[in-house]
Amino acid sequence: MSEKQVTNLTQLYNTLLLISTRGEDTMIMAECIKALQQIIQEGAKEAGLSVQPEGSASETADAEVVEG
Repeated sequence: MSEKQVTNLTQLYNTLLLISTRGEDTMIMAECIKALQQIIQEGAKEAGLSVQPEGSASETADAEVVEG
């Protein structure tokens, strides 16, 4: 996975964190975010990058892609 793809997925992840959900939709969104986070981490590792979130998903929607 390229650095650009990792960056785009990270931006998507951050956007999803900003979406307000209710009820069962919250649980579905949480599972999607967890899956996306795993894809980002695997892609970053494959591309030789380090993805370092600034906080947990409940604390912040910011994450930074760092070349490694």
